[in-house]
Amino acid sequence: MGASYRGMTGRVLDDAYATRRLAPDCEAILARQAREGEAVVREHRPLHLDYGNETDNTPDTCLDLFVPEGEGPWPLVAFIHGGYWQRLDHTAVNFMAPRFLERGMLERGMAFASLGYSVAPHASIDEMIVHCMRGLHAILEQAPSLNLSGEIHLGGHSAGAQLAAMVPLAGARLSGLPAVPLRSLLLVSGVFDLEPIAKCFVNDALGLDVAEARALSPMFQLNPELPATQILYAERDTFEFHRQSLAFAAELAGLGVAVRAACVEDCDHFDILDELGRADSVALRWVR
Repeated sequence: MGASYRGMTGRVLDDAYATRRLAPDCEAILARQAREGEAVVREHRPLHLDYGNETDNTPDTCLDLFVPEGEGPWPLVAFIHGGYWQRLDHTAVNFMAPRFLERGMLERGMAFASLGYSVAPHASIDEMIVHCMRGLHAILEQAPSLNLSGEIHLGGHSAGAQLAAMVPLAGARLSGLPAVPLRSLLLVSGVFDLEPIAKCFVNDALGLDVAEARALSPMFQLNPELPATQILYAERDTFEFHRQSLAFAAELAGLGVAVRAACVEDCDHFDILDELGRADSVALRWVR
């Protein structure tokens, strides 16, 4: 019998974290989102910033920054893509940019940055958190010249939600950089306890042991100083994504963090991102 988590082993545990199991059209969704992202880049011509260094300067340590037209200065939504820490790159979420440029979470436009990081097996999750920290600092260092106000709302999807949560929890310690001042967190279909990841198929590329998984788990690195946090999960996410989202929200609420968890109806683990920019989106109603 394989490693157990909450009484689940083997195929049952794998299925609980198989994001594609309840999303049969996921490849078509990802392909469409990629095409939409390419069109957004052609139309808006974002600023491309690289933030690798001499030891890990890879094509993935970069971001695209979209800034609204107009007077500004603009608040920023920085968003971290998913892919179970081993797939995709920052361009996977470029399609989201127009929703924030045009309206944002503040009843006005917001700048949008798609944050990239090196994925496994080329980087550890610790290093991915550091890459996200570097990306945010690359923006902050140029904020005045980029017509940005310095107000940052950080979001992430799936594995990106774990990375986004770990930026304020451990980013400064891991990177040696100053903490990034965040106004809010938007965590979408995330994994906040990585112990089951260390015990299921996802770990084939990550090689985590249980101690490492716990050290990288937002659930076990809690801090009452976290900013206002919204946690979203898809109606057709697996039950473990539902449970983890609600459990993490409960832990944050117990610490006094301003937190809200909500199920986004009629969507799955992948097309939940299509819902974030709709006029009645729960994400756009959360932070004003």
